[in-house]
Amino acid sequence: MEKKSKKFILGGGISGLVIQFYNPEYTIITPDLGGMFANSYLVWIHDTSETRKLLTDLGYTNVDKLHKKSYMGYYYKGWISEQLSPEVNLSLIQKKMSNWNEPVDKTFIPKSYDMSTRKAKTVNYMNVLDVDPSEIIKKINERPGKIIHGKVTKITETSITYIDGDKESEVEYENIISTIAAPFFWKAWGTERNFKCEPITNIITKVKPKWFHDKFEMVYYTDEVPFTRISHLQGMYAIEFTGEITKEQFEKLYPEYPVEKVVLIKQGRIFQEENKPPNEKIVFAGRFGKWEFGITTEHVVRQAIEYSRKNAL
Repeated sequence: MEKKSKKFILGGGISGLVIQFYNPEYTIITPDLGGMFANSYLVWIHDTSETRKLLTDLGYTNVDKLHKKSYMGYYYKGWISEQLSPEVNLSLIQKKMSNWNEPVDKTFIPKSYDMSTRKAKTVNYMNVLDVDPSEIIKKINERPGKIIHGKVTKITETSITYIDGDKESEVEYENIISTIAAPFFWKAWGTERNFKCEPITNIITKVKPKWFHDKFEMVYYTDEVPFTRISHLQGMYAIEFTGEITKEQFEKLYPEYPVEKVVLIKQGRIFQEENKPPNEKIVFAGRFGKWEFGITTEHVVRQAIEYSRKNAL
């Protein structure tokens, strides 16, 4: 059994990387790096004091120049509007939480009527920082930080077991910050829990969809069409579906839009529920680690800095 590092971060997505950036004494255990941030046409960086601090700490200069308003539209009865009525808002959320090839669940009542993109309390735009998220990943990775390549398979009160290829290894720990999705953590802990979620599939194309207008960076859709959102980033259009849709299924529906890439996020749409760590040595972080809807990059940066300050006391 290895006995070097005693502090570990589980997961190498943006949450794990940012937390290690501000807590370098931690070692990341992950099968890969980047997560959704590796697909920069799917991610916005909200302009907040936390994200500005992260960019400044990473060496970006004149962050003010990166500020941008990204406008959002709402597709209803064949029109894209900047206005969002309570009726349309509920319809959008119900559509978002329903599988693309099944009837929309009109009985679903959300715990919050705020979409994650509206946490800044704006309706028709987001304040964002116009920076390529993959560049952020690259800058973080340029900084020294220990990373163990492997998939976590077992967690006990004292140790973590992970597999890299055919090799199984075990390490003892004093503290864990888990950013891996809650169902994976609890399965590794030996107490499987049923967390309700829906996958998200993004079909990436270079051709502008006819239901979209380039005035916007993002448009949400009601049940008039099968998809829930179209985003325009990095010269690509990401057509988002709740549930899994294959390249072949999409091409049968819309042969006029050549598919550049299919991005499937298994736990993309979560139905929030209480998720507390099993003991005081373990902390949950990030949207999927905490299983809390609406957590974005700025929340992770804030948690990482607060955790660093707490440990420095």
